[in-house]
Amino acid sequence: MRSSGSVVLIGLSGVLTACAANSAGPPREPAGATPMVAASTFRTATPPAQSASSPPLVQPAPTHSSAPTETADVPVPDAPVPDVPVKLEAPYTPVAVPRQKGRVAAAGEDEELARWNIGGNADPNYPSNRSGFHPGARVVVDVDIKSRGLPKRPPVDRRTGRSRRNAPSEHGVLAHARKWGYWDFRICFESALRKNPLDHGQTKLRMRIAPGGKVSRVKLLSSDLEDKDAARCLEEQVANYRDFSPAPGRTVNLELSIKLWPGDAPLPAVSITDEAAVKKFHEANPGKIPDADFVGTVGNALDDIRRCYASGLERDPSLWGRILLEVQIPPEGGVAKVRQNGSQFPDRKVVRCVRRALRGQEFPSPEGGRTTRMIGLRLGQPPSDAGKPDE
Repeated sequence: MRSSGSVVLIGLSGVLTACAANSAGPPREPAGATPMVAASTFRTATPPAQSASSPPLVQPAPTHSSAPTETADVPVPDAPVPDVPVKLEAPYTPVAVPRQKGRVAAAGEDEELARWNIGGNADPNYPSNRSGFHPGARVVVDVDIKSRGLPKRPPVDRRTGRSRRNAPSEHGVLAHARKWGYWDFRICFESALRKNPLDHGQTKLRMRIAPGGKVSRVKLLSSDLEDKDAARCLEEQVANYRDFSPAPGRTVNLELSIKLWPGDAPLPAVSITDEAAVKKFHEANPGKIPDADFVGTVGNALDDIRRCYASGLERDPSLWGRILLEVQIPPEGGVAKVRQNGSQFPDRKVVRCVRRALRGQEFPSPEGGRTTRMIGLRLGQPPSDAGKPDE
């Protein structure tokens, strides 16, 4: 076995802010959103501040080994180790998938992972290169105001020529409904997408806003969603809308339309919560292995993994993405199985090469029996405009 290099833990940086949902097209990713992974390589990376609530990324130092490999898919180990960016995420099990604290923060991180899971290349027809690509679920909110009395738009101040922002208007009601409904509605819908990735449709509700701005009545009229729990979730979120501001000063009756459809990348998996499924997993995987031992063994393969990625870059210099690997370790140690599970890295040859590099490692014997661990590898860096709709 090759000796493992030292590791540095770095946290996921930033949380995506809410996408705008104020047009008939897909929501836009906010300008200036902080990427989760720095573009620098391991040799030059400066670790950012680590968030206590986010899963750390592991940044192993490069190792130098001449251990032979048994397949042509793995580059020759004696070749120089290419200086290409490869980063390891902290390992976990399927019943304990790390997520950000807070519903909105977790959903924003899910979108970033979805973007990484699909990756990118130089093919203009690859999903992440298409115009309007948006990895997160799409949400469009509209209102049909039934009451009379509200102006379409705020009146204009004759002295300044600007709209009076504190004056109630139909436009203000629509803006409030979109701003304060987007993330709550999207989270309701994503719970449905995890059951059925093709679920989509429009939900209509009747609602009443009291003169002071509080929602006083809500009724679900119809929903095209197959998941009726998601429709009820939408109804609950509408009933709990933040008080409308500016307050309309009169009772406003309206119909709210919420159109939902999947994004352009599958949602990443979350922890298994079904008790029967959790019990079944633990019965099949009773063993335990310290994170440091697991990461150290993966670190022994990093030189070969870098060579795998470098060979992919020779075929396509624009190649980047995430490989999420499931590693099954038998009771006696070593490797029983390595497979990609939950990601769609664009180059299958790189995936095969990485899998075989890990299969050549000798993981220590788990305490208590066989075990299964998940670990993500981020190869390269997405372009600055990847995943952002065209202006």
